[in-house]
Amino acid sequence: MLAFLPGQGSRDTSGDFINRKEYFSLAILTIIAALIRFWKLSDWSFWADEVFTTQDALDNSYLSSINPLIYFLVRLSINVFGVSEWAARFSPCVVGILTIPVLYFPIRAIFDGKTAIIAAIFIVLSPWHLFWSQTARGYSLAFLFSGLSAFTFFIALEKDSLKFIAIALAMAILSILSHVLSILLVPAMFIYSVLLYLLPIEKPVGLRWKNIGIFFGPFLLTALMFLIPKYLHYLISGWGHNQWSRSPIYILFTLAYGIGIPTAVFVLLIIFDASLRFYKNRRTVDKRYLLLLCYSGVPLGICLILSPFLNIAGYYLFFTAPAYFVLAAWGCGFLLDKMPQRKLLGIAAIAMIAVTFISQDYLYFQFENGGRAKWREAFKTVKDSMNSRDKVIVAIPRFAEYYLPEATIIRVEDVMSDISKFESEWKRKTQNVWIIVNERSFQVIDRDMKFRNWVYSTSRLVAEYPLYARLMNRTISVYKYLP
Repeated sequence: MLAFLPGQGSRDTSGDFINRKEYFSLAILTIIAALIRFWKLSDWSFWADEVFTTQDALDNSYLSSINPLIYFLVRLSINVFGVSEWAARFSPCVVGILTIPVLYFPIRAIFDGKTAIIAAIFIVLSPWHLFWSQTARGYSLAFLFSGLSAFTFFIALEKDSLKFIAIALAMAILSILSHVLSILLVPAMFIYSVLLYLLPIEKPVGLRWKNIGIFFGPFLLTALMFLIPKYLHYLISGWGHNQWSRSPIYILFTLAYGIGIPTAVFVLLIIFDASLRFYKNRRTVDKRYLLLLCYSGVPLGICLILSPFLNIAGYYLFFTAPAYFVLAAWGCGFLLDKMPQRKLLGIAAIAMIAVTFISQDYLYFQFENGGRAKWREAFKTVKDSMNSRDKVIVAIPRFAEYYLPEATIIRVEDVMSDISKFESEWKRKTQNVWIIVNERSFQVIDRDMKFRNWVYSTSRLVAEYPLYARLMNRTISVYKYLP
């Protein structure tokens, strides 16, 4: 961030003064971000990926991970605060808060103060950014570092600055170490560079082979390593096959829901308007718009192409969200400043996006349990009634290993493969069998309802924790098998 701070006279890189009112607004927004992101940080249980992150951080298996940075930070905070949901989420939370002031300055340097403030408001209130800031995963890190990389790369080309090229490269590497799929930022910046060269627009002074080589060279050399089959398999093994039936429509819907439907609609209107202007006069293309279009569109296009073959979730594209928020903020600022006759439209767009985010944040805290199923409560129900010989059947065994380490755990798939065998064994022994049914997983592994129908007919419902969050049924039910 220091690279973007104004020098004497409080000027930013565009020559505009940053006044005390602007600093005060930024400070208030950062404080609001901190209050929202620390609120109820430990109130809800882990979801699956958070359990995996915490367990892998504790046993040091992250040392061979393709996303090592988040595991290192989680391990560091756990060493300081102890093992808990709060401790595991502490580092992503802090990074999510720091994102507001850190991204503000490069956004302001490229656009203007109004755009930077509006973008900061959108990020502060965004329920998507809130969720990942309260999650023990690396997405809030990837959001920050990829945004810094893209915006710094733009400034580096405009100023022909090796310092900024080095910063952009370092931030891109940190983003990839936070979440490997943010490597798609690299082809996005490459397409941006190619378009700068091909389109009939003013070329930035830094569009030179030296700068291009310094930024893209390390990635090109690394890519050559993945021509070796074992390294390629290692890279994609974490995604697996598309067993969750994620489709391009699913990815688009997840992205639109994540950035907010009003934001998505407003961005589409901006793209449509810019496309018409480009069709009429190709020299009217703004390089800043071109950057945001490549930053947001290239990774999305690649994911849509690969989605039928790989298990790519829409939230993997969270690292591109800064482009959408800045594009929406820039459009709002343009309506406010450049088109007085449409000033009310700009105010309405800001209000609609903000109100949508606030309403979703309210649901997140008050009704959606932070978007997480109530695993902790379900396992406590079992723990309060079980004895040492009891069995626990669960779809995600590592949940039980974390919340119920003393239990004997059986995978649902193992029981589904031969139910009669397990029934015979349980009838011969004096032990209780607990079955945890979480609707989200069972919709995938038990599509024909065969296992759940068996549970309903042979077991007694002990407790149910209904929850609908982020448009999905995340209900968890606890059953006790009756031989």
